[in-house]
Amino acid sequence: MMPRHNFARPRGRLVEITIESKALADNQLGDPATRSCAIYLPPGYEDGNNDGYPLFVGLAAFGGTGFKLLNWQSFGESLIQRLDRLIAAGELGPVVLALPDGFTSLGGN
Repeated sequence: MMPRHNFARPRGRLVEITIESKALADNQLGDPATRSCAIYLPPGYEDGNNDGYPLFVGLAAFGGTGFKLLNWQSFGESLIQRLDRLIAAGELGPVVLALPDGFTSLGGN
């Protein structure tokens, strides 16, 4: 039996922020110190009661980026769909997820 695709639309919200890294400023590789970071905000986060949410930080493997972790999956759940499902089912409390771009010119992070 073929796995079923989850066509669910995200319940939480994705935002993109820009981070200026002092640690990367003037690095020897010449990689940019300004980086993008995708942030997942769970349903209800923006209702005003946003104190005390745990922060999950997703670090991509060698050759990847934080944004790659958001990719649509042809026969499965995306990371965002999985978080939405687990939160809605009560199997995971609401969390904020940060997916920074840690890619370097050497391919690592």
